Amino acid sequence: MSGPQQRGTFRPSRTLAPVLPLRPVAAACVVALGWPVIAHSQSAAVAAPAAASAPAADAGQTVTVTGIRRSLESSISTKRNADGIVEAISAEDIGKLPDSSIAESLARLPGLTGQRGPDGRVNVISIRGLSPEFAGALLNGREVVSSNDSRAVEYDQFPSELIGQAIVYKTPTATLMGQGLSGTVDLRSRRPLDTRGREIAVNLRADRNDNGNLAPGVASPTGKRFSIAYIDQFAGNTLGVALGYARLDVTTNMKLSELVEYGDYSPFGLPVGGNVASQKPFAEGQTGKALLPMFWTATSSTKRNLRDGFMAVVEWKPNSDLRSQVDLYYSKFDTHEVGGKFLQSLFASWGQAFGAGVNNTLSEVGTTQIGNNTYATSALSSALPVTTGNFDTRRKDRITALGWNTEMKFAERWKAGADLSFSRDVRDEAYSEAYAAPYDRVNGGWAFGAFRWNVPVDGRQQTYTPVQANFLANPATIALGDVIGFDFVPGQPRWAGAVRTPHIEDDIQTVKLSLERSLDGVLSSFVGGINHTKRDKLVQKNESRLLMAQNARGVNIRDIPASALRDPFDMSWAGIPQLIRFDVPSLAQTGAVSLQPGRFTAKVDNDSGVQERVDAVRHVQHRHRSRRRPHPRQHRRAVRAYQAVVAGLRVPWQRRQPQHRAAVRAPRRGELQRLPAQPEPRCRDSVGPDRPLRPGRKHGPTQHRRHAGGQQHPHADHRPWPRPGDMEHGLLGQPGASALARGQ
Repeated sequence: MSGPQQRGTFRPSRTLAPVLPLRPVAAACVVALGWPVIAHSQSAAVAAPAAASAPAADAGQTVTVTGIRRSLESSISTKRNADGIVEAISAEDIGKLPDSSIAESLARLPGLTGQRGPDGRVNVISIRGLSPEFAGALLNGREVVSSNDSRAVEYDQFPSELIGQAIVYKTPTATLMGQGLSGTVDLRSRRPLDTRGREIAVNLRADRNDNGNLAPGVASPTGKRFSIAYIDQFAGNTLGVALGYARLDVTTNMKLSELVEYGDYSPFGLPVGGNVASQKPFAEGQTGKALLPMFWTATSSTKRNLRDGFMAVVEWKPNSDLRSQVDLYYSKFDTHEVGGKFLQSLFASWGQAFGAGVNNTLSEVGTTQIGNNTYATSALSSALPVTTGNFDTRRKDRITALGWNTEMKFAERWKAGADLSFSRDVRDEAYSEAYAAPYDRVNGGWAFGAFRWNVPVDGRQQTYTPVQANFLANPATIALGDVIGFDFVPGQPRWAGAVRTPHIEDDIQTVKLSLERSLDGVLSSFVGGINHTKRDKLVQKNESRLLMAQNARGVNIRDIPASALRDPFDMSWAGIPQLIRFDVPSLAQTGAVSLQPGRFTAKVDNDSGVQERVDAVRHVQHRHRSRRRPHPRQHRRAVRAYQAVVAGLRVPWQRRQPQHRAAVRAPRRGELQRLPAQPEPRCRDSVGPDRPLRPGRKHGPTQHRRHAGGQQHPHADHRPWPRPGDMEHGLLGQPGASALARGQ
């Protein structure tokens, strides 16, 4: 043997070539899952030593990590390599996120909270407890439009099956535009060239609603979800295509009871007799009555949610120096909700007593003592003022987003990037509501019946049951109109309801250019860029009143047409055997009611718009070079210090005002120039000309209600019914009078 002898040298006979580099988490999972196999192999080797001489047939073995282990590894790797503090969620595989929308997936991350609507579905996200309007939303790194009245994005319009990864930036990052004050959510599609080989995934799921249909005929109680995705590469892995389609058709039911207020209004002359005295006297020895449930409502509705989403990505990478990607997203989300509502108000006893001459008397009063307060939790009311309502909401949302991104390396150290994007949202909605209540056609006035109610204060089920079973369901004894004492629209005796047809348009066009140069020495790279964003958003509420028709003598026709009647609502869960149901849109078609367009003041208070142009230095960033990778926390702190050196400008303006650009200068050495926050839509009302308001909300001076006795109501500004003349403060549907309150 020639040459020196080498001792202790080991040459492996097999090679292990992993497709995905194994991080510690993935390696631990592989070891844990493979340990039983290793133990079995060792025992088999002892039992059959002859098997050791068999030739090795698995030379060049490949280990591929997939499924949940790959998802965890991808998320951890994203957080480790990020310059700021981020949270990330990745799909196990294509189309494998289990939630019905990306909103439910985001709500699982630390620091994020999903806000559910009355139907139980998550539609908006709060970051660090701030309002959803303070969070930015991106799609593949680009600002995305919103169908909400404000900037808050409704994430339930994005199917989870079409999203490959979601990253939440909790700290400002100079490379992102459209950032929010509380954080920024970036939804990313799958890149087809990051996948090796062809992948096809088909998902089919079904669910069953135990409540069935609270409003029969609106939707099926069986929900369906279907999705299909396809990824493939062509031309020697230089061209990749990813296609995905997802459909959602589910039903949600709502059973909602609301106790607005307990109170004792006997010192103010509340015309309700038979109430028991409070067990403990008030201050200064004054006596009072037991606290009564002054206002209580019960709502029952069925809603159909139908969503179609489509995602397409085409990626081209002919060599290592050029990469270009075009992506398209389209979503169509239609909802239809039908519901009924029961309302009782002891506040209306003032109008009942002075308008109809019938007083409400209590008997069989049951009380509950909590501390110094005596609550009347059950009783029999002889003539309870009540009313009913029906509402119908149809909403259509269309979102289209198109983007083109290209990156190219040249001259060894330089890399240029360009990104063009366009997104558009159109929302149309039709919300109709109408009120009706028992009516005494003989005497020409409202009828007040006996009710037995049970309203415990410990969270148990609350019920209001009419003594006469069909008191709230007989079309022959129920009439359209505003019950005396409720006064939804005072001064308009023909008022029977309202119709709202909101229309929202939101367009965003963005152009981004960036340039990066790698450096030697302490600094590893320099990145700079510019950004131009144009956004136009229009919010129109388009409110109209429903007015009853009149006969030749000028008398209101209160009859509900037979063609508009439907099967009654079953609200036995609230103690009401049956509640009258009628199709509100059919009322106008039959001529029973007519539309009165909204007043100018209503449009001023509700309509809004935003026209902004943002020109900014996109980012200036220096990255520190280190031979030894620092601790992740130290690395993040160092990068953030360099990101603080940012020169930027955002100049928004409104077209209706003189256009001008503020004079700006580049920051001097050692000086930081802050980027101003993106402006929220502004509108004006009688409170003050400079007060910023959220569009769609009613902000006006507090109006106090006075009862017939002339005394001011002690809780007038907190009462649950609308202020006089405020059509947008109806009481049906979702909070805020209608389904328009989504995201508020």
